[in-house]
Amino acid sequence: MSERLGNLGYMGMALEVTKGVPLSPTDYGMFFDETMTTNRNLQIQDPVFGNKFGTYQVLPGERDHQGVITVVAEPNTVAKYFDMLLTRGSVTSSYTFTVTSANATIGATYTNNGVTFTVVATIASSTTLLMTGSGAPTASGTLTKASGTGDTTITFSTAVNTTNSWPYTLGTTNPKSYTLDLSYGNIVKRFFGVELSKITPSWNKNELQLKLTVSALGSFLGREIASVSTNVVALKTDYDPNPTNGLVTNDLVRIWHAADGTTQDFTITSFTSTTITLSGSPTSITSGDMIYLRPATPAINMLPPFLWTNTQFCYGTTAAAALSAAQTRLEQSSTWEIMHDFEKPAGADRSGSQDPAALVRLTGDISHTAKKFFDSPADIEAYNNLAKGAVVIRHFVYSGGNTYELRITINHLVTNDPIAQMKSKAVSYSTIKYLAQYESTDGQAFDVKVINNLSAIS
Repeated sequence: MSERLGNLGYMGMALEVTKGVPLSPTDYGMFFDETMTTNRNLQIQDPVFGNKFGTYQVLPGERDHQGVITVVAEPNTVAKYFDMLLTRGSVTSSYTFTVTSANATIGATYTNNGVTFTVVATIASSTTLLMTGSGAPTASGTLTKASGTGDTTITFSTAVNTTNSWPYTLGTTNPKSYTLDLSYGNIVKRFFGVELSKITPSWNKNELQLKLTVSALGSFLGREIASVSTNVVALKTDYDPNPTNGLVTNDLVRIWHAADGTTQDFTITSFTSTTITLSGSPTSITSGDMIYLRPATPAINMLPPFLWTNTQFCYGTTAAAALSAAQTRLEQSSTWEIMHDFEKPAGADRSGSQDPAALVRLTGDISHTAKKFFDSPADIEAYNNLAKGAVVIRHFVYSGGNTYELRITINHLVTNDPIAQMKSKAVSYSTIKYLAQYESTDGQAFDVKVINNLSAIS
């Protein structure tokens, strides 16, 4: 094989119906680097065996599948990353209705197609009405007032879905799992039962990137062939008694002939635990050759990335006050991090399989650090009396006339270590590492909203 540039790869994702049961990717994202690997954790056996050499044999260990992936942070794929970390709520969709000289006041509600829509902005004798709802309206029709101030009925000729807001919380329902394909341009390594334990922002000058801390239940990195009969390939069971685990019908595969390095491409039409039926019959393939996943043609559905220049930090005494507050302009080392720990990052090492049985969740947490110009003793006062504060961190994208957003709300912050550090010929800054706590009034410690143009996440 010839050398391959890393940029020829891609990351494919598919939302799993059942945790740990792989699916072929349906969506694709972009990444900068990754350290995903399957650790076999081989075990050395060193009994007394009548010889001075220390190791008698090497035994298979309990496998784990872990790593860190640095990804492009943009609204559509970011929703999938939080899907693997937190609990997803119901989507709220924004629609632009084309109407005929209608009147409606902000907060008023109207119904159509069994869905209740809320007026976002007051209109008077206007032809454009902005509303949000939990479902889709009819293509055209009538909005009927349910509450508030406005026309009793409003006729609309079109309704265009502009943005969708996906909420994520630290809920009692566990996060979703995904199948993740990482392509090298010639070989694909697949991880399934993929979930995240942490999302950390990283700035590359003006561009926001996200570091994803990843664990998975299994992987398919390629298997050794035992024999071939027409178009049925039997796999060796040295690695696993079920060597096809991780494959899906219609997967694209490639067979590598060890003797001369030539390859043949096929599609999987069916498989058993140890055999694969292909779309054609391989030629001159023998025991010891390899079969592995080959790249698909990625279809990218992504918006522009979030930028530091389109990032705001808004503080208030409550989350509601912070949302409407003016921004505080911070230094770029200001950051946040969201964690939802596993009992064991490697997964539960239960009996019956070399792969982990589950990724068992523990508690979650969030951190926020702000580096700000030291100007007044207000933060010291808050530190002294443990005053409650809140912050809304907003990363924006402006594209096609719409505004998309990653919004992180921390409902109850306590100021920690606000004292400025002084240095000759340097401006005095406070680097405040806030502590977050549960806010009983709001019923949460934090939440995340991703506003994008996806009507469904799959």
